Amino acid sequence: MKKLFFLMFSSVLLLGVMGCSSNDEEESTPPANEEPAVETEDSTDESASDDSSTNEESTDDEATDESAADSFNFTDFELEVEYADHQEYEAEYEKENGNVEAEIEDEINDIKIKDDKAFEKLEPMLKDLNINQETPKEDAIKETLNIFDLPDDYTKFKLEITFDDNTEIEFEDEK
Repeated sequence: MKKLFFLMFSSVLLLGVMGCSSNDEEESTPPANEEPAVETEDSTDESASDDSSTNEESTDDEATDESAADSFNFTDFELEVEYADHQEYEAEYEKENGNVEAEIEDEINDIKIKDDKAFEKLEPMLKDLNINQETPKEDAIKETLNIFDLPDDYTKFKLEITFDDNTEIEFEDEK
């Protein structure tokens, strides 16, 4: 009976030690070392691993986008500037429930981009934009045209901003 008890106790102790040591190895192994293991697996698992790393990168990009978007004092930005010959510049940014949407339609330079690419282009301009509820219309128009590097010979200008506190401002002008 003592031998059976000793054998069971030793087995449990051995399993416990092995379990603890395998956890330590997993924690001390950096994630970068996981890649060589993928190379030894079959191609189906390898493609799945590649997809997961791609997803991790896009998640990091989204986190970056969200943190950048958090630096703005507004949740919605819409700019429409019309020029002669029916050329238009439109830029839109919206942050809702942690999701960021952006779009640029620039008929002047024949550019039409959405989502991450649009946000990358809009982010530095929106960061520099210093318009609030107290900004006079003329100053808001001048600053917006300057930051977006747009000519001031527009025929119609419209800017709508919704701030974090849900107040909205709108600036419109026609020439």
